[in-house]
Amino acid sequence: MGRFTEGEIIQLPQASARKQKPGPGRSSTGLITGTRVFALWSENQHYFSAVVQRRENDRYWVRFDEDDSEALVPLAHMRLCAKLEAGDTIILKSDTVQISKIMTDGSLAIEENLTVNDIIISAWIIDAQWEDRKLTHEEINCADGA
Repeated sequence: MGRFTEGEIIQLPQASARKQKPGPGRSSTGLITGTRVFALWSENQHYFSAVVQRRENDRYWVRFDEDDSEALVPLAHMRLCAKLEAGDTIILKSDTVQISKIMTDGSLAIEENLTVNDIIISAWIIDAQWEDRKLTHEEINCADGA
């Protein structure tokens, strides 16, 4: 997995986005802008990677990487992608992985090149492991510049 820096604003080429349409959150150079977060998709209680689009009072419109859908998410239900840590529990969207090493205790090591788009995090995991990583409004940059 690539390294992230705390507070980093991720800019990906438009070609890496699932849909190739211009719109909010896309600069004229084709880059996705705004703070990259894991945001709660309330329909299934899982956090998915998204880009913050704009603020509406104390909540934020985010665009999910998965399908370019948008949702209005409270700040309390977002975490910076840059705050992933070794030991965090994640769910991989892919169910096929390759074992890279078998440990002496019988556990398996899996080494994959992943992006935040490959990761889902259950809400209970966020509650258990990410409580100390809550965001403030000052840490959020909106794609619309507001």
